[in-house]
Amino acid sequence: AAYQGVTGTTLVTVTDAKLVAITISPDPIALAVGQTLQLSALGAFDDGSTLDVTSWATWQSSDTGVANVSNAAVTRGQIKGLAAGSAQISATRGGITGTAGASVK
Repeated sequence: AAYQGVTGTTLVTVTDAKLVAITISPDPIALAVGQTLQLSALGAFDDGSTLDVTSWATWQSSDTGVANVSNAAVTRGQIKGLAAGSAQISATRGGITGTAGASVK
């Protein structure tokens, strides 16, 4: 790339590694009613590498009355406790899903 006479380069490596697992952190998730918390999703690949896939995963709650997880661009992966109870939280990318238990008090 060049800008105003200054040139820069970088090395990009592309592999055919396949996503094999997603781990959600923290796990378990504990929050209070009204509290929000940013979750993260770490993707593990068949070549042993890992990558933060939080922004590329689709997030879901098994009980949106207890806890809701955002899929909006700016807040993707942010969970909010809505009512006391428990829910399973999932993050999915490319057919691979990771889950974590959430408890709201």
